[in-house]
Amino acid sequence: MSAGIATQGRAATALIADRDDRFRGIVRRAIEGLVRIVGEADSAESAVSLARQLEPDVILIDLDLPEDGGITVARRIKVEQPQVR
Repeated sequence: MSAGIATQGRAATALIADRDDRFRGIVRRAIEGLVRIVGEADSAESAVSLARQLEPDVILIDLDLPEDGGITVARRIKVEQPQVR
């Protein structure tokens, strides 16, 4: 039995944001079963849009994400959704 991350009695949800689809697949396989993956993004704008739409508990962001970069994306999302980690 794997020990997942729980949020108020449910599995935590995660969004993976990375420009490389192969790397997203590696991350997905590594964390499946620990969290419920609700989406994947390949750019800054898609990460922000999906974060708004899906409201994940956690977002794994590529620091070198196309367009704005991961740090800028993280800041934008944190302003809009302070509960996201």
